[in-house]
Amino acid sequence: MSRIVAGPFNRVEGDLEITLETGEDKVQRAEVNSPLYRGFERILLGHKPMDALVYTPRICGICSVTQSVASARALADAMGLSMPKNGELCTNLVLASENITDLITHFYLFFMPDFARDTYAGASWFGDIQGRFKATAGSAATQMLPARADFLHLMG
Repeated sequence: MSRIVAGPFNRVEGDLEITLETGEDKVQRAEVNSPLYRGFERILLGHKPMDALVYTPRICGICSVTQSVASARALADAMGLSMPKNGELCTNLVLASENITDLITHFYLFFMPDFARDTYAGASWFGDIQGRFKATAGSAATQMLPARADFLHLMG
């Protein structure tokens, strides 16, 4: 059995490390570890419960709405409150907007620009990818950035 350790990957909030154990041409075991302690587990200690609505959205700069909703739902559960149906629908629409924004952000700003680096200059697809996705200069940004801004405006 062989062991492959990849990471840290730092395009996520905090570093991630992936460990794969392979054998018989298959992954036998996979682990994802977050070796960077960020302290969010302790940040609310000593604070009023409602302070969670201010602090938890800062856990991630990409998915702050998701963190905020999780915090609000936890507080509501602790207080025995339930959200009206229209509130659930509005929350789900805002979460869906954030999901779309996250997909746009990750694909156009984080993932594809990596393939526009000179490391891949010898690949047959490099010219097209570089023209479309080079960081700050690719043609895809002219459509992506306004679309991303529109979704961010939907969220408030």
